[in-house]
Amino acid sequence: MIQADKIRITEVIDNLISNSIKFTEKGRIDISIIKMSQYLKVKISDTGCGINEDEFPKLFTKFFTTDKFGTGLGLYISKLIIEKHRGRIEGRNNKIGVGSTFSFELPTE
Repeated sequence: MIQADKIRITEVIDNLISNSIKFTEKGRIDISIIKMSQYLKVKISDTGCGINEDEFPKLFTKFFTTDKFGTGLGLYISKLIIEKHRGRIEGRNNKIGVGSTFSFELPTE
């Protein structure tokens, strides 16, 4: 059981899935939820283009985007929402050398 704002957490999930779709021209997107003793972890993995190494420090900052049509606010707002829920969010490239994984954790009751 977690205590969370359903609308805001849905906004985060929607943003992460939308980003995966946007940056995965072909391949697959996997979504998983893992319940641990102290937290719930949501992972969205894709086989898209991945993240350039020089972009990692900027990923969750305001107005950073690699999409010509994006505002650069999605990951920034997602981070704020997750942190307000006493959680954490991260993005990384997959070990298989293709795509990326974004995940967030929320504390359980």
